[in-house]
Amino acid sequence: MRLLTPKQFRLLRCLYDAHPRVIQKEQIIDYVWESRPTSTESLPQLINRTRQVIGDDDKKILVNEPGVGYHLNFTLSLGDDLDSTPLQLTESPVVPQSKRSILWLTILAIASVFTLFNTWGAVEALYYKVTFHQMINSTPYPHIETRDDGKSVVTIDGYRCVYEKEKYFMHCTKSTHFVERN
Repeated sequence: MRLLTPKQFRLLRCLYDAHPRVIQKEQIIDYVWESRPTSTESLPQLINRTRQVIGDDDKKILVNEPGVGYHLNFTLSLGDDLDSTPLQLTESPVVPQSKRSILWLTILAIASVFTLFNTWGAVEALYYKVTFHQMINSTPYPHIETRDDGKSVVTIDGYRCVYEKEKYFMHCTKSTHFVERN
């Protein structure tokens, strides 16, 4: 069972309301597309798709009058009981349910990847924040002396190093008695 799209329904409704007259192509376009601009191929494509849905393979129901327009070709039997209640159009979804669920799963997967990426960045920032605070609050190295002449003396594992800030120079010696050279 095939369902009519809203445009197919509007096409059939337009032709039914004009029955048995032939309705011009421009009038059909105005009714179906509500005066919006369309390509010249839109109406023939809609006609062909509608014929497929209603099973009009031999083009005897939806008839083209060349150069004029289209009309519906049908007759009503006197014994037919016509229901006077108006038809209600139930629109089928534009995207089938299976494609819609695939779309939602894709969106969910992309959102999950972004969430994981942002979570990783937040954890990394927290780690560096803790490391930074540990360094700021740590106890300074106790074997550093700053002298009045602008030199710094550092003692590490029996080595005594003198750093001259103006010259960017460091001289290290291993001894228990340090003699500074000038």
